[in-house]
Amino acid sequence: MNKILSAIILTLILVNHTFAQRIPAKPQELKIGDTIPDITIGNIINYPAATIRLFDFKNKLLILDFWATWCASCITHFPKMYALQQSEIGKVEILLVNSKDTRDTEVGVTAFLNKRKSQYSFPCVVMDTALNKLFPHHSLPHYAIIKNNKVVAITDAESINHASIDHLLNDTTFSMFVKNDNIFDKAKPLFVDGNGGETPASIYRTMMTGQVRGLNGYFGFQKGKEGLITRVYAINQTLASLYIIANPSYGEFEKSRILYRAKNFELFPDDKNSDEDICKKQFTYECSFPPCDKVSALSIMRADLSRYFHLKIDSEYRDTLSYVLRLNNPKRIAIAPAELKAETNIDEVNNAPKFLNNLPVDYLRRELQEFYKIPFINETKLTDNIILTLPANLMDIAALTESLRKQGITLSREKRKVSFLTLTEKRIAD
Repeated sequence: MNKILSAIILTLILVNHTFAQRIPAKPQELKIGDTIPDITIGNIINYPAATIRLFDFKNKLLILDFWATWCASCITHFPKMYALQQSEIGKVEILLVNSKDTRDTEVGVTAFLNKRKSQYSFPCVVMDTALNKLFPHHSLPHYAIIKNNKVVAITDAESINHASIDHLLNDTTFSMFVKNDNIFDKAKPLFVDGNGGETPASIYRTMMTGQVRGLNGYFGFQKGKEGLITRVYAINQTLASLYIIANPSYGEFEKSRILYRAKNFELFPDDKNSDEDICKKQFTYECSFPPCDKVSALSIMRADLSRYFHLKIDSEYRDTLSYVLRLNNPKRIAIAPAELKAETNIDEVNNAPKFLNNLPVDYLRRELQEFYKIPFINETKLTDNIILTLPANLMDIAALTESLRKQGITLSREKRKVSFLTLTEKRIAD
């Protein structure tokens, strides 16, 4: 009984071993430099034999041309490929490969090629799966070139010409452009997170992002040959600042003299925002274009802003309660000597008295206007830089007024006709 059982087990082992040897290995994707497997391909048309063995072309340059009947680019290159093969008879063999996943049929491919036999004729593998697995791709046409049973190129149509093929035939060191197919998801932005591949070097581009942390806020223009502008950039700017940069005639308006008329107020910083919130409402813009003058460059920027934000920039006058600075006693004004360093601590948050050294009155006006968020108007007519000492708490209007009075300047609350910049949503304006 034991002898019989042993014989059965041995037989099963031998059968399993034989069966395992007959299971074909899963084809692996081939790279440049790899040796191709010795496989036989069936389903071939326009060829003397019913099958084709890749190793049969060892002494030729074999070009596998992956295509489909609906691929216009593939078909456009067929006459060129045929002329190339005819010029290198006996050296170059072109084998069309129509893969099963193209959704073409053998009948359709045969009819397609038969209609064009007077122009060109190639052997063609139809309903292919094996070669497609060896040379996977996402776009057509796709070419794999084999020499001496080794992959020497995986490339595109533009790279295949008489000169490059001649190099492959005679130069063992020649390398062609490598076609790396990238997957593109139409639902995602191009080149973001590798969608469509790595971002190529741009020729021209327009970019709009939010705040870029780690960069200061600035803007400028890049000039090329003959002093013409080729790029505009504005880093970490408010939306109002972007519109003012694009419309320099409105450059006189400070932040406290800007009115927003839009439904989406989340785009605009306001007095209640923290520094962090204000940073979140900053934008970074860049646009590059063919060389042009500044007028044209700003026109491009305005068109971009209009496209993205639909705002109209304008100005208007309003009767507004304002603070007015006037000269009341010229003798009390401390004119700064030229050698005195220009400095101030007015923006520092501390309990120390504030000072301005060798700075104009208009500097004080702008700073107070930003503190109080209402217009301050300079009617002192002072042109010299001055020295001022001010209270630690500039928001104490009584203390500020008294301090300025003692130094020759009156501060009073009066109604004035003040100009404001307006940013109005076009839908509202219309």
